[in-house]
Amino acid sequence: MTPPPSSPPCPTPAFDLRLQGSAQVVRPTLSEVVARLAARGVDTASIATVQLVLAEALNNIIEHALPGQPDACRITVRGTLGPDAVELVLTDAGLAMPGHRLPAGTMPKVDVPTAQLPEGGFGWSMIRELAEQVSYERIAGQNRLYLRIPLAV
Repeated sequence: MTPPPSSPPCPTPAFDLRLQGSAQVVRPTLSEVVARLAARGVDTASIATVQLVLAEALNNIIEHALPGQPDACRITVRGTLGPDAVELVLTDAGLAMPGHRLPAGTMPKVDVPTAQLPEGGFGWSMIRELAEQVSYERIAGQNRLYLRIPLAV
């Protein structure tokens, strides 16, 4: 009798965190995610990429979706670890993305005089560059951001 074909391993939950929507929780949240991924044997380059993408996403949520509402709104960060990627799902009950769509993620102009260089606007282009999948949806008053970040080979 021939054994059944093997199926690819299923992603396993790596973390399920709930946090207040304030800038003070970003650093401890990132530390927790780094520790959990390291404990599961994820390489340091992949962990650094996840940390960078997650930091940018959390800061965007806090600044734009939850302005002035740190105690009223919570953010949920769920992560699963698959054989070739870390998948993150961030949810919050803050303001929707403009037009219920992700920002374009185009790089701001940097070929301008130093005094005119932008202070921000690099986040979404960086997220799109580092994550192989990025999606957003608004369901029943909740924002849901999905990010799939490949593991280093």
